[in-house]
Amino acid sequence: MTHDPASLNGASQNGTVPAHADDEINLRDVWDLLVRNWGVITLVFLAAIGGAALFSILTVPVYQSVSSIRIEDDEGPAIPLFEVLGNLSGGASQVETEMAVLGSRVLTESVVDSLGLTLSPTRPRGLSRAEVVRGLRIERWAPEAVYQLTRQGDHFEITNFETGALHGTASVTEAGRVPGARFRMAPSAFEHDEIRLEVAPFDLFVEGLREKIGVGRINRDANLVVVRYASTDTAMVRAVPNLLARIFIERRQEVQSTEARSTVAFLEQQIDTLERQLEGAEDLLVAFEQGEQVISLTAEADAQVEQLAGLQAQRMQIENNRKTLQDLVD
Repeated sequence: MTHDPASLNGASQNGTVPAHADDEINLRDVWDLLVRNWGVITLVFLAAIGGAALFSILTVPVYQSVSSIRIEDDEGPAIPLFEVLGNLSGGASQVETEMAVLGSRVLTESVVDSLGLTLSPTRPRGLSRAEVVRGLRIERWAPEAVYQLTRQGDHFEITNFETGALHGTASVTEAGRVPGARFRMAPSAFEHDEIRLEVAPFDLFVEGLREKIGVGRINRDANLVVVRYASTDTAMVRAVPNLLARIFIERRQEVQSTEARSTVAFLEQQIDTLERQLEGAEDLLVAFEQGEQVISLTAEADAQVEQLAGLQAQRMQIENNRKTLQDLVD
């Protein structure tokens, strides 16, 4: 089968559309497409709007607070012995050491104990504990449990959510009691018919809180440490880092006071020792002068002169050391 080249050329010149025409957007075709699929497009649009609205309603806002602490280096008088001990202890930065103390388990346990953080409301969602209970006292040994509080007039009935066991009632004036904890109801709690409280295990909660608390430095060149904490509870988000910083400062001051008292006691002991040495040196000097009948240093032999000068130098050295230690104590 043969083809006519002329006919092929004619077809390519007159019967085809240029390639760039396929790339052109036909607005009428787009409009027809939208009209044919308007139902699907409307459903997708409404689903997106509804999903965003539902997400904003169900999502509990998380708040964050930051506390700043300035760590000042302990700069005391230059004492050679203390400088040697400092060099032997290593070159760890004092700020880094204090940061480790801030994130320690001991301080975190104190915060959890002071604020009773192991008890918290879980329903209604996003409810601050201060809006539910007042005067909370909870022990470390309080068992893990979930309690349902049901409003009955001017008080709430407390039951164990899992076992259904009744634990009495609680009101604004009457304290409710559950194993290891007691509390009174806040007036704003009566805006809700049902409230659910959860008690978490102490050790597990402490470890979780340590992971949530962030301790860091804003600038490596500045002795400024920041403590960050995020929570859905607007009251606890402020209380936790502030209390952690206060406990840290109080304990640091206590340690510094103890160290200062120990240093003073040590220096006073050294002063007593030097005073006894000074008295002994003075006795030796007097005995030497009397025994050798020394009247003038130039009148004695070289050996006696050197011995007398050595005794006097020893006495002066002891006296200088004693004065230096007394100045440090003062």
